Amino acid sequence: MRLFYKQWSEQVDRELEKICGLDQGSLPDWLARDAFDEGLTPKEAAIECLESAGIDYERILDEV
Repeated sequence: MRLFYKQWSEQVDRELEKICGLDQGSLPDWLARDAFDEGLTPKEAAIECLESAGIDYERILDEV
């Protein structure tokens, strides 16, 4: 089942909050709509968002 953009974006925020405690509004702008159109899962998109912000998400995940 494909999500609507708003639902998908909310799930991306939940993934980001699990990983680093932030949401998309707290991070630099990134190409969220492109990620949605490419079919990225919310978790994949959260990782892409962190990468675009220059955040070492792998280190953060190791600490969790």
